[in-house]
Amino acid sequence: MKKSFLIIVLSFFLSSIAAADYQNAMKSYNSGDYKGAFYEWKSLALNGDSKAQTEIGSMYCNGNYVSRDYSECAYWFKKAVKQNEPRAQFLLGISYLFGLGVEKSSLEAAYLIEAAKASGNREALKLIKYYRNNLGIDFWKN
Repeated sequence: MKKSFLIIVLSFFLSSIAAADYQNAMKSYNSGDYKGAFYEWKSLALNGDSKAQTEIGSMYCNGNYVSRDYSECAYWFKKAVKQNEPRAQFLLGISYLFGLGVEKSSLEAAYLIEAAKASGNREALKLIKYYRNNLGIDFWKN
């Protein structure tokens, strides 16, 4: 019983620390300290934090602090997608839509962007509406 309680307390404490580190990295990123953000997120990402994995992937896509590398970008997005991270689903869907670091696939793009939409990702909903309303393309049947 004591061991179970200790494990619960420790896991809560560690998740609080990870959330604080993620927010510190976001503050660094937003202030232009890409190097600081990268190393904070990278540490979290290597420990399985899906939001940090998404941010590392974004940094590779945008070339913030690191060289632009779409393959590395897709690698990190895929890790986060395995944990059902909605933003990573959307961004990896975009990668498949345009063939950035992955083989171009409208089917994969549609699947991932729909999954992001179903998870509440607003960017996915906007993209689907844009394609449907402005381009007359309906990859995503409801």
